[in-house]
Amino acid sequence: MNLRNLILYRDPKSTQDLSPLLERWDKLMNIEVWHNATAFLMPEDLASCRKIERKLARAGDDQEKVAQYGRSLYIEHQVGFFRSCSLELQRQNKTWTV
Repeated sequence: MNLRNLILYRDPKSTQDLSPLLERWDKLMNIEVWHNATAFLMPEDLASCRKIERKLARAGDDQEKVAQYGRSLYIEHQVGFFRSCSLELQRQNKTWTV
């Protein structure tokens, strides 16, 4: 089965330019890049991320808490992205998603 549609979320903290890699494949498949998490996160996922961000801001110099909340925020973004991505592909009437 060939990959024909791809949705990516570019991490805002990333310094790497994805353009050269994406240009290599854009003639073979439909590639959509989401740049803003608030544009695709469901309200409940966004609320959960905001709650973790507040905890992260209060963690101060406690490196253990900073690491813990950082991981939690990363996971929330991933779960929210997967959910939104699946819903978007279903909306586009794609019958099989990973």
